[in-house]
Amino acid sequence: MKQSQSQSQSLPAVNYVFVYGSLRSDLPATVRHIRSYQQWSGAQQPVIRTAVTWGKLFWLRQFPGMLIPSEEFNFKPELVKGQLLEFKADQMVGVLRLLDQIEGYYESGHPSENLFSRKLVDCQVVDEAGEPYDTITAWVYTPNLIPIGSDYAAMKLD
Repeated sequence: MKQSQSQSQSLPAVNYVFVYGSLRSDLPATVRHIRSYQQWSGAQQPVIRTAVTWGKLFWLRQFPGMLIPSEEFNFKPELVKGQLLEFKADQMVGVLRLLDQIEGYYESGHPSENLFSRKLVDCQVVDEAGEPYDTITAWVYTPNLIPIGSDYAAMKLD
């Protein structure tokens, strides 16, 4: 499984978002945000599947953050369980704008101005027994704060 790829300026045709923490569909705030988006846009409910990807979860005092393996970080990656949200192609721009606002990501801004970055990662969809059966590329939000142990440093990534 390919582990990660940074986002380019043009938006690739990816209709999936991997969520691992506060954006999971079983949390009230996320459901409320997605329902609000659906009401004003006419968007349909996303297809939700259980999935895993390589990374490392950290608690950033108020919320979780997942780093994905890269040359910038030296850590042993683990399989992180989350949800894969599938949206219709014509909904993705609006969905990403909404999630960008929630995650404090500004596409035109410098990374130091963003709380999270939006990146592409390969995920494995798993069945009820936890067995992988499909690999799908999805957007994921990763923190721009550098975790140190279970805490974090107030230094931003470039």
